[in-house]
Amino acid sequence: MMAKGQIWSYDMLIATVVFMLTVTLIASFWWSAASTIGEKPGERMTATGADFADVLLSPGNPYDWHERLDTANTGTWGSNVTLVGMGSGFEVPLISGDKALALIEMDETNYSELKGMFRLGYNFYVEVMEFYNCSSAGIQSSPLNCTARGIAADSEEWNSTAHYVWIGGRNFTLGVAPNSTALSASVSNRYAIYNNSLVRVRVILWNNQTWQ
Repeated sequence: MMAKGQIWSYDMLIATVVFMLTVTLIASFWWSAASTIGEKPGERMTATGADFADVLLSPGNPYDWHERLDTANTGTWGSNVTLVGMGSGFEVPLISGDKALALIEMDETNYSELKGMFRLGYNFYVEVMEFYNCSSAGIQSSPLNCTARGIAADSEEWNSTAHYVWIGGRNFTLGVAPNSTALSASVSNRYAIYNNSLVRVRVILWNNQTWQ
């Protein structure tokens, strides 16, 4: 026969377990809600920027999307392409020059339409940089010649080791750079290979709203 003290202890154990399970469920629900409905705008922008950087380095869909549209005709964009990216594949972060140039031309044609294809709720700016010394004799006699690219000696860029990748006769940038109206921004960096060189892909999302 079970003593009263044993019954009381058993009941208390059950009550404690039920209480702990209830607290765990409430906590789980709260954190889930906080990560979606109550997510801070700054955290959401940062997460979106990281996702956008990954999409940029994907090959896009279909794989040959850049051959299925006319970069100067926005009417051919949505009907033939579901995702745009400048990667050559998923195995390594290798940038396709043809896809990158197509993105640049699309950006020059209609930035807003391109932003819509990425389904972004923010303005975006992308710059792709490579690293070398303008004053190096080897660089001056190579296709990377800073003077030929319009970089003036003793300028800030000349004295830097980071330089815009040169593609299709222009700097490798996409989108609109943050201006004086930008109140919030997030930055995501990725590294990739372009023309057998290491490059940095910097993605900046911004808008004119504060994070508070």
